[in-house]
Amino acid sequence: MIVGHCRFSWVGFSDTGRLASDIERAKIELWNPMRMAIRFWLFGQVLLPSLDTQIDQGFVVSLLISDDLPQKYRDRLEAIVQERKTLRIHATTKKDIDEALREQISASQLDGNKEVHFRIDDDDAVSSKFH
Repeated sequence: MIVGHCRFSWVGFSDTGRLASDIERAKIELWNPMRMAIRFWLFGQVLLPSLDTQIDQGFVVSLLISDDLPQKYRDRLEAIVQERKTLRIHATTKKDIDEALREQISASQLDGNKEVHFRIDDDDAVSSKFH
């Protein structure tokens, strides 16, 4: 199984060198309505079409979100996920990206199958022959 991990407006301490010193302020900036409109537009115009056109649909992309993502954005994301068998949402309270991803990877390996994991951003795309 191939499992992708995509941070979708997740709030926490990143592995990119950016630290949120004030989590509440970070939430305000991250979940700003204009920013979220752009994120959903990019997600819908870039990443989703590239996943939808994959020749080999034997993969899952897990969307990492903060457990307290505002409900209107979570509802919108859940509607998108319901339309696609290759997407799932992983809501977490973890604020450290390593812990949050470890939580996802551990949960996905419970069935004992071997897996390949990759990271992708919500504004990235892959070739339709990506495998």
